[in-house]
Amino acid sequence: MGVIAPETGRVYYSGLYWNDFPIARAEINRRATGDPSLGWYDHFFRSQKRKFKKVLMLNCGNGWVEREMYGKGYITELVGVDFSEDLLSHARREAHDLPLRYYKMDINSAGFPEDGFDLVINHAAGHHIANINKVFCELLRVMTKDGVFLNYDYIGPHRNQYPIEQWHAAHVLNLTLPANVRQIMSYPHLPTMLVTDPSEAVHSELIMPVMRRYFDLEFFEPVGGALAYILLTHNQAIQKASKRDVNKAVTAIMSADDAYHAAHPAHSMFAYWTGRPRASVLRSTKKLAAYQQEEDAREERAARQGGEYYPHNLIQDLYLELDELRIAKQHKEATIGELQQENDRLRGQLQDHQHIMRTASRRTTDMLRRAKRRLGTSISLKAD
Repeated sequence: MGVIAPETGRVYYSGLYWNDFPIARAEINRRATGDPSLGWYDHFFRSQKRKFKKVLMLNCGNGWVEREMYGKGYITELVGVDFSEDLLSHARREAHDLPLRYYKMDINSAGFPEDGFDLVINHAAGHHIANINKVFCELLRVMTKDGVFLNYDYIGPHRNQYPIEQWHAAHVLNLTLPANVRQIMSYPHLPTMLVTDPSEAVHSELIMPVMRRYFDLEFFEPVGGALAYILLTHNQAIQKASKRDVNKAVTAIMSADDAYHAAHPAHSMFAYWTGRPRASVLRSTKKLAAYQQEEDAREERAARQGGEYYPHNLIQDLYLELDELRIAKQHKEATIGELQQENDRLRGQLQDHQHIMRTASRRTTDMLRRAKRRLGTSISLKAD
């Protein structure tokens, strides 16, 4: 079994992403479709001369995408699969009597509940799939020969481990922004990711090469995001700024992102593309077996390594070293604090003992004085 995403969907529907800003969304649309007002799936369906009869939505989440598609008349019926029961419950509740069916399944099992799909949609689902070879291969078996694989996904660095050149460029751009809209840049921390969501971008770097094994690309439109995604997503400061400052900052960031994208097209972190099933590959049994053996060995190796697939890059190593230093400092401070508490405790005990001794000394002195007076009286009586 591959890496499984959290059963709760809260992690996927919280915070503000780069495409939530209208100016950024318009620019993303322009790059994807050539029209700032036209989104990727509207562009796709409007370019088709057919209405798709049976659609499969991978990792459908709460179902908002397919409800929009059905509302616009793009699809006839749809099957959605996801691992999160709370998201599926939400999707079923919102679907009411629409022809949208939902199944709970671990996408990595590739055990799709139905077949005969003439359209499969990967909307930001592929980068959560660990057994990506197994899943993409199985899609060929459940799709019709004239089917289409529609994709909009993150294809950037594995587990968001950005190369140092990209991170540096984002850092430099961030410093040019006014302080009230500046991002607090924190490099994605692998140990935390492995705990909160080990499926996040687990094999984002493999989506395109593995897809090309089983599908012929009709077109591919990268939409960038190398700088803008880092600086706009979950930016707490910009959410508190005025609309004027936000628009000015987003415009500047998207302009810089566009220039970076033009100079570094291979660093595009998101893309919109479609593929057609290459059914003939299913007859290449030796090749299929080799692909799967490669994947199985990779996943088994990662399982032995605590879920990690690749050596750390320079930035991750530096952050982990800082973590060790921070932990050592905290341990030292905690030890000093404990020693101080013990010292205070012993000092208190000493003061208590000193008080007891002083009290005892006073009592002893008083007793001796009283005894002396009594003895003095007795002696004087005998003398008489």
